[in-house]
Amino acid sequence: MSENNELRRYSFSDAELKQVATTQIALILRDITDFSPFGFDAVAQTDYQNKLDYFYNYPSDDLLESEKMIHTKAKNDARDVLEQKLRIAFYIAQTTFAKKPAYLRAFGNADISRQGDFDLMQTAINARQAIDKYLSELRPFGMVQDKIDALDDALEDFSKAYQKQQEAIHQRDISVSERVAAGNEVYDLLARYAKLGQLLYMEKTHPKHNDYVIYDSYSPSADANTTTPADNVAPPPANIGSPSRNQSTTPPPNM
Repeated sequence: MSENNELRRYSFSDAELKQVATTQIALILRDITDFSPFGFDAVAQTDYQNKLDYFYNYPSDDLLESEKMIHTKAKNDARDVLEQKLRIAFYIAQTTFAKKPAYLRAFGNADISRQGDFDLMQTAINARQAIDKYLSELRPFGMVQDKIDALDDALEDFSKAYQKQQEAIHQRDISVSERVAAGNEVYDLLARYAKLGQLLYMEKTHPKHNDYVIYDSYSPSADANTTTPADNVAPPPANIGSPSRNQSTTPPPNM
C-alpha cells in the first residue's frame, strides 16, 4: 500500500474485531437504560450495525490474493506462449539475415527470457513490425501466414492477461486500504463505547466493568488470567471521558 493509505488503529485480527463489536452491541442493548442518556439511540445503533455489517461483508484479503494469483498464473502461461512464438520469429530472422546484422536490430532484443513483461510486449511489437517490413525476405525461410497469425494471437492474449493481472493487483491494494478504513470506523465506535461503559461502571469491582474493557487479543488460546487491556485504544470523544493513564502512545502496527 502507498504511504498515504490509512493504517490500522487496532492490534487484533479483523475476525476478532467483528466478534468483539458484535458482542459490544449486545452488551449496550442490555444496558441501554444507562447508555441512552449519552446518545446511544436507535439511530446510533443502526449506524454502528451498518458499519459493522459493511466491514463484516467486505471481501477478505485471502479472496483478493487468490484472484491476483489466478491472473498472475494466466499471465505467466500466456507469456510462455508468446516467448515460444517470438523465438521462432527470431530464428527465422537470424537465418534470413545471417550476413546482415543491421536488419536484425529492427526485431529488437532476442534475449527475451530476461525481459520484464512490459519490455517483452514491446519486443513483440517491434518484431511484428519488422516482419511486415521484411516479409518478402523472411517468407522463403519459413515466415508463413500461420506463424504470423500465431504470433499476433500470442501477443494479444499476453497483453490481455497482463492487463487483467495488473487490475487484480490494483484492486487488491484498493480493497485492502478500504477494508482497513472500514475496520477503523468500527474500532472507533468500539473504543468510544468501551470508554463510556468503563465510565458508567467506573468501580472495577462492578460486574459490568470488564465487559467494556478492550483487550490486545481475544484468541481462545490466550490465558484469560494474563490477558491485559489493549494499549492502543483510540482516545474517546471529549464528552465521553479522558484517556486511561495506562494508554500507550505507541503508534498502531501497519498491516
